[in-house]
Amino acid sequence: MILRGDSASGETTTALALREKLGPKVALIHQDYFRREILSNDDRPQRARDASILIVGAARDALNLGYVVIMDGIFNLRDYSALFKSLHDDHRGQTRIYQFDIGLDETIRRHAGRPLSKEFGEDKIRD
Repeated sequence: MILRGDSASGETTTALALREKLGPKVALIHQDYFRREILSNDDRPQRARDASILIVGAARDALNLGYVVIMDGIFNLRDYSALFKSLHDDHRGQTRIYQFDIGLDETIRRHAGRPLSKEFGEDKIRD
């Protein structure tokens, strides 16, 4: 399952709730964890491509181990569409992709209450 949306649109909250409901054999793959913790928080195209390869690879490995996989993040189509298509094609009938679309004003309101709002503000959200 791929949950994608703008920053603060609720995809991580939804992923955590789904994991609790679905049980112990669920792997959560957070795009932000791969981008910020495993790799540096860098928006250069090469770094984004590297993160996308690692994220989809982790998803494939978890699926092969029999886990239900929930991926969440912004997942811009420039870096992820081909990899997601490949993942979807390999697991046809089992993959679901959901786009969160709550609007810019609501996204900005939600972001203001997050700890990340100190790292980047409304201008970055609008970009």
